[in-house]
Amino acid sequence: DIMKKEISWYLNCKNRNLDFNIPKLLDYTNNTIVLENLCVNNESHPVYQIFEECDEELKAHIVQKYIEALDKLHDNKILVPKDLFLDDIKQETIFKLKSRVGLIQEIIDCFPKFEYVNKIKVRSFEEVLNDIEFEINSIYGLFDKSNCIYSFIHGDPQLSNSIFDKKNDKIYLFDPRGYFGKTKLYGLADYDYAKLLFGLFGYDKLNNDKYFYIKNMNNNEIDFEMPKIHNYEYNWVNKRIKILCLTIWLGLAQYFQNDVQKCLATYYYSLYLAETYLKL
Repeated sequence: DIMKKEISWYLNCKNRNLDFNIPKLLDYTNNTIVLENLCVNNESHPVYQIFEECDEELKAHIVQKYIEALDKLHDNKILVPKDLFLDDIKQETIFKLKSRVGLIQEIIDCFPKFEYVNKIKVRSFEEVLNDIEFEINSIYGLFDKSNCIYSFIHGDPQLSNSIFDKKNDKIYLFDPRGYFGKTKLYGLADYDYAKLLFGLFGYDKLNNDKYFYIKNMNNNEIDFEMPKIHNYEYNWVNKRIKILCLTIWLGLAQYFQNDVQKCLATYYYSLYLAETYLKL
């Protein structure tokens, strides 16, 4: 149960006195969560809202505070068996993608198989998925068992799950996922950084845009307004994180399955990313 996992995450933070910026858990009875209200002054706002208006210097500063918060959270580590390590990673990437795209395949098949997205030639989902599977096996599959390390993770630290308190210069994270694959509370630290990168590639703008529409489509090309991409060239962005970020984007289209235009555009935007910013 998603709510129980989230409650468990907050209680774990509280019971272990983690020095980490999260809202106080005020109540969790009847399978509900009541958290401390952090937006009590004009200087505390959700990060995704700040990013729509602030300059690049403040964005970079907020991202740095994000990384410091995640690094602090990830200080608590455990060693896990290699078979569990690999199974969880594949569950969160390959298996999840096959399942989620399978759920929207009828929608995708109602349209031509577009070869160009905003003038960029893209490969098929199957080709990209094969590349992702190869890279995951090549990178994580070669980890020595002594390097199969999990950290205490948030699981979903995208920009809409955080608040920046400008007065105290702090990032607060909330709405944790609380699991990775079949493992509760702990998981791959790379996945947290990939979720942050996912946010920097415009998820919130796309998600909150009530007037999103596809501008043009024909037999082999689709055009639409791309989500706004914030600066992503940071020293913590490596190949592993790019691979995981791409899988998160590829799995997002199913989230929009009740909005055909967003579903279709997200599917092809992901393939566009696979040829551009997140090229493997």
